[in-house]
Amino acid sequence: MEGFRLSPYRDLNHNRVSVTLTGRDRLYATPTAHLLILHPPTPSYQRLATLVAPKKRRYSYMVGYRMSKESRVVLEIPPGYRTYLLPENYSYKNDVGSLRISWKRKGREIEFHSLLTLNRAFIPVRLYGQLRNLFNLAVKALKNQVIILKKTPHLTAEAMPLTSKRSKILRASL
Repeated sequence: MEGFRLSPYRDLNHNRVSVTLTGRDRLYATPTAHLLILHPPTPSYQRLATLVAPKKRRYSYMVGYRMSKESRVVLEIPPGYRTYLLPENYSYKNDVGSLRISWKRKGREIEFHSLLTLNRAFIPVRLYGQLRNLFNLAVKALKNQVIILKKTPHLTAEAMPLTSKRSKILRASL
């Protein structure tokens, strides 16, 4: 980690708290011969899924507030690579809440954005299954986000564009 920044969380006039981390890490990437498989550092909602682990519930589930968890990750494409496969945007919504995952590419940067929203502070027993599905789906969807980067080819004689001088040499050798 090269640095971090924490927003002014004690100021009640700011309704958002943000943590900014910068650094380099090989933990999230797997290099192959021509590709780089990248698992971005997405948030883990495993703890939320364990709260709703039982399949059935006898009493209503009290969250206490309408929850909203937002995450934004900006990744810089390493030199020598280009984007080969970017995941599709994903959204899911039910009576309890929603999950939205989106990707944007801006030049050499890839931006990941996720938003998990719970619309209710009180979940009745009849909607508990939907809460369970939402939390479990959030865990699986965020865990399965993969970016594939491809090595950019080095310019060889075959890959170089034909210039007038080179085309004359090629024609002469044929």
